[in-house]
Amino acid sequence: MKNGTNCFRAMFSALLLIMTLQSALGSELGVLGGPTYSRFSSSDLSWKYRFSYSAGVYADFRLSRFFHLQPELRFSTVRSGAVIPISYFSKSRDVNIDKIIQYVELPVILRVFPFNGEKIRPNLQLGGYAALMIHGEDRLESKGQSHAEDIHDELKKFQAGFLAGVGIDIRFAGIPIHLSGLWRITPIPLGANYLGQDIKSTGYQINLGFGIWNPGGGDR
Repeated sequence: MKNGTNCFRAMFSALLLIMTLQSALGSELGVLGGPTYSRFSSSDLSWKYRFSYSAGVYADFRLSRFFHLQPELRFSTVRSGAVIPISYFSKSRDVNIDKIIQYVELPVILRVFPFNGEKIRPNLQLGGYAALMIHGEDRLESKGQSHAEDIHDELKKFQAGFLAGVGIDIRFAGIPIHLSGLWRITPIPLGANYLGQDIKSTGYQINLGFGIWNPGGGDR
């Protein structure tokens, strides 16, 4: 619990630092969110992709006309499903499992603008993220019956991974609008014990962001 509290303090301290730097550099703060499409992988089950969502805030620091650094603070849900075959005596049945894990994440993304556009600017994105797990559960369903199991203690509390993708910046009526599609991978196993020691996560996310602080300031 102490480590989780310290991580929260570090993340919110980072957000305050972002706001301070934003004021000093004259860049932009905004909100963003969108759907995620993720799946787990393990040696014993065939996991399927599931839709979920993420939402948060971002800062966009203009390092130069062609390079921007974008730290974020977001709430994100990773979800995937599988079928577990269970056999006992001469009978067998399938159990559908839906694994849901929620994180508070701190991504940092370098955005590269190869073209010097004015109102429409495509960009390439590359970065990574650190995450604190705040909730985990398995939703099990078989023959019309269902229940949920808390798996918080079976999961690692801290995670990290990589992000890569493309985006486009549009300025409409003076408001910056950011649209991006990212591929994300978590190479660290999700489980904290032998039950999930080989479960890993990959997925995709779509982000739609709007600048809400100093959206018209500076040369983008």
